[in-house]
Amino acid sequence: MSKDTADTAQNLRQTLESDRWFDSLFEVTIPAVRTVDGGLRGGTTLNIKSRGVGSVFNMDIDTPDDPDHVLYTVTWEHRKSVNDDSISGNDMTAEIDLDVYTYPDVFLGQDDAPVSLSKIGTPLITLRKTYAGVPLWFELNSLFAHYDGYNLPPAAPGWFNTGTLRRYRFSAVLKGVNSVNFYWSNVLYVLNGRGAETAQPDLSEYIYGNGDTLVRLLTNKPRTPYVRGQREFLNFLFSDPERGTGDEADATLRVIYRAYTTGGKYIGAIYGSEITRGNLFMVNTCLLDIDSILDQFPRAGIVRVALAQGSAIASNALEYTVRPDCLHTLRQFSFINRLGGWDTFNFDAPLKDEIKPSVETYERTLTPAYRRGEGLEVVYDSTLANTFTVEGAPVTDEVAAWLKELASARVIIDGDGNSVVIEDFTLIVTASDSNMQKPTIKYRLSE
Repeated sequence: MSKDTADTAQNLRQTLESDRWFDSLFEVTIPAVRTVDGGLRGGTTLNIKSRGVGSVFNMDIDTPDDPDHVLYTVTWEHRKSVNDDSISGNDMTAEIDLDVYTYPDVFLGQDDAPVSLSKIGTPLITLRKTYAGVPLWFELNSLFAHYDGYNLPPAAPGWFNTGTLRRYRFSAVLKGVNSVNFYWSNVLYVLNGRGAETAQPDLSEYIYGNGDTLVRLLTNKPRTPYVRGQREFLNFLFSDPERGTGDEADATLRVIYRAYTTGGKYIGAIYGSEITRGNLFMVNTCLLDIDSILDQFPRAGIVRVALAQGSAIASNALEYTVRPDCLHTLRQFSFINRLGGWDTFNFDAPLKDEIKPSVETYERTLTPAYRRGEGLEVVYDSTLANTFTVEGAPVTDEVAAWLKELASARVIIDGDGNSVVIEDFTLIVTASDSNMQKPTIKYRLSE
């Protein structure tokens, strides 16, 4: 207390702010007042304002030593703090559980309302956070990365389930004595691809069944060379709102192979790999049979491959320039591209095999029983590092840019079907080497 009321007010403010509980919930200010001569002096009125809303900020102020409010005058601007938050209600915070479900029984394009246990999905994990009146974010990318998947290509040409799409559903639950489920999400479809963190790609144009326009195939692959025996793929997304109803054999899709001369003159076409609507998956891949059209049109210098419904073209085309197999080498790698489909690139170059052993030893104690040839340094563990290097044939600038997808791919298999790990990938693109960029890859077998 002080004879100066302004000093007493400041002392009282400091005492209140020194209390951690009070300071976390309220802020205290003392506005200055003007003197008769127009100057400023310390004020004597404490303004107490809550830092948020809700019942936790409600309080009463008593002056037991001054019941008639002679020394202290208390004026309320808002006597009661009310929180109208639709989630936490009149509380400052609320516990939120995010229940994550996987494999809801919903096909892409179908009504995905969670009206049955099968459409809700299988419980996967529950994440919990505290809600405090501001948007609450749950990090799910690491979860998606952990549960990604894919299917390996078959040995023979034909369709297979790419296996790179996962379905999730989310439910938000307000925890309490009586927990309340206040949110159900639509089904979230997650493709096992790869891209920039800030990228927000629109995949609607890659989905067959979204309209009458041509569907975009699930690849960014430009025009590339082709050597007989090379494994090439065609990928697309399929939407089917009528899945499980009607005649699922009423609509069929197939692959059209069109042959052209090196100068671009049309020679002819063949069809292959026909599949009915009921046998299609959400992400579909066809291991192509390009050799079949080369058998029929051996003069072909360019082959274009697309999806067809009947005789009508239904997608953009993949384009290949045919190279004579007597002059070129098959050194191919298949990988999951950034859009979640399978792609292949042939380095068209010989393989360099590097073997480097590594051993761990210990020193044996020399004893009278030692015989020449037993060795004093004994190997107790040995490993063999086997790495392979391919210095690829020159490629165009377009192909060089696309090869970034191979360099960053998490799933890569070689021409023999072995899973590989890239140790080094070198591709220096310069204007002086326009359309003659030379990629080099160094890798090892993951087994």
